[in-house]
Amino acid sequence: MTSGGVERFFSRIGFSANQRDQVKEDIRERLRRELLLQRISERVPAPTEKEIKEEMEAIRSQITDHTDFAALATKHSESPDSGGDLGFFARGQMVKDFEDVVFGMKTGQVSEVFETEFGYHIAKVLDRKPAVPCPVHEVRPVIVRELTEQARHIERFVDAEKEKARIEDR
Repeated sequence: MTSGGVERFFSRIGFSANQRDQVKEDIRERLRRELLLQRISERVPAPTEKEIKEEMEAIRSQITDHTDFAALATKHSESPDSGGDLGFFARGQMVKDFEDVVFGMKTGQVSEVFETEFGYHIAKVLDRKPAVPCPVHEVRPVIVRELTEQARHIERFVDAEKEKARIEDR
């Protein structure tokens, strides 16, 4: 064994070498469980698009019946940590299909079920803030960083073109 021998291997996994039989049995049991779960899940068909959309419509009905949006988002969302709250965001920060729906809604409104490249969604606009221009001193570092990065890209492009160029003396 190249990892420092049997003793070191068992030490790394939190056992001693004299517990070899227990480790083997634990591994066997774990593999049996994994295989069983795999066999069970293979038999369960993936939900159809229609089934997914019907489930989303049922969730939307609960929202419109004044069930707590955050509670439903926590229960049904793939990212339940925030209760579905995405916070404030400006145009250009989300995918276009999502923004098209959300920015067309009024405060308090619940969207229809809609699809983006990330799946199906239901949105609720909780609040809006008017767009306000940022003071130059707040955005200056971002502008400088962006312009510097663009200049580097241009410089790399020009250097690459120079490498390809062949200059002939006529």
